[in-house]
Amino acid sequence: MGNIIYHYCNVESFKAIIENKILWLSSVYNLNDYKEIHWIKDKIFKKIKSSSTKDNFMKYKSFEDLYSKQLPNVYIASFSEGSDLLSQWRAYANDGYGVAIGFNSEYFKENKLVQTSNVLYDEREQEKQIDLILKPLDNLEENIDTQSPLFIDICKGIITNINNLSAKSRNELFKEEQEVRLIHN
Repeated sequence: MGNIIYHYCNVESFKAIIENKILWLSSVYNLNDYKEIHWIKDKIFKKIKSSSTKDNFMKYKSFEDLYSKQLPNVYIASFSEGSDLLSQWRAYANDGYGVAIGFNSEYFKENKLVQTSNVLYDEREQEKQIDLILKPLDNLEENIDTQSPLFIDICKGIITNINNLSAKSRNELFKEEQEVRLIHN
């Protein structure tokens, strides 16, 4: 048996989940903290700025342009490893008058449409992940044709990986939530 993860919600949402046997995922643009989707994006732009030189400027600028135009098409559902967290009761369960539904996390691993991920709060680990994700861009020749299918395909893969990292990363100030996310990209 897997770990139990908890979805805090009001009674109406609980009733809808039980009656319809459906969990809804929300767009990352509809999260309570609107800054959350920009957490990794800001780190990406900072990293690119520090990597950019006069010789490779066009490569990074072209990537930034592609990245800025491609909005993440990512949906998530939030859970917590904590079964009785005051912050969760207050924020998501009608100030303590709702419920915390426990789900076996193994159930979600059988579904190939979503991935289950613990939220990554450690900024050093986030920076390491960003370095790994950007490595294919860093390894491209400085004077690569930024209109070429090769460049565009590599950038699209990098952007998908950035979006996945964005969906599972948060500021460490939220670590107390012990969040686990279902992610669909």
